This record gives sequence, C-alpha cells and structure tokens, in this order.
Amino acid sequence: MGKYNKIDFSKEIPFIRKRCPHLNEQELREAEELFREYIRLCFEIYEEREIMQKNDDLTEN
Repeated sequence: MGKYNKIDFSKEIPFIRKRCPHLNEQELREAEELFREYIRLCFEIYEEREIMQKNDDLTEN
C-alpha cells in the first residue's frame, strides 16, 4: 500500500461501536476487521489508479 502503510489499523473504530451497540465484543472486532479490509482494498485501488495516471501523464509528454 505504499504511502498508506503509515496508517494505524489496529485501533478500535468508534463509529462502528457507536452504530452497532447490539453486537458483542467478538462481533464488533469482526466488523472492525471487515471494515479495515475494505479500507485497505480501497487504498490499493486508489494507489494503483494514481500510478496509472502518472504513467499516462509520462506517456503523453
């Protein structure tokens, strides 16, 4: 994930805990991990897109 490696994904995600008070601790941890996986995937896609755009900019010049 390149420049996104510095992001700390180990902390609790407050908005999930706030919006899902009915979940027990194990379910909250699982929900947080699923959300982290989603964010990592988004970052990978975003970073790949940035690389593609830079390559396109280089080939246009």
